Amino acid sequence: MVALAKTPGLKGANIMANAASIDWRANDALDDDIDTFDLPPVTHSFFANDKAHPPHPNTTLSLQIDSDIVNWFRSQGTGWERRMAAALRLYMEVHKEEMRPEHR
Repeated sequence: MVALAKTPGLKGANIMANAASIDWRANDALDDDIDTFDLPPVTHSFFANDKAHPPHPNTTLSLQIDSDIVNWFRSQGTGWERRMAAALRLYMEVHKEEMRPEHR
């Protein structure tokens, strides 16, 4: 397994194909190399005026998805629908360039 940040050429469709080979623990460990000494502490006042908005509006729809896929996402706990949407967004971003012109 390799760390994501150290994987040359890992882009496009390769992200989905190589996701299982990524050593996520090693990738997370790369954060330990970041020097945060001169950053001010984050306090409650930092978030006081925050107005979080989802980047894209949600659409509610009825969709048939294989039971094992839904069960796996549900088994991940609270926020499973958001994570499923993120997985679909990643797939869309990876394949956006492949979209036929008549469907853009």
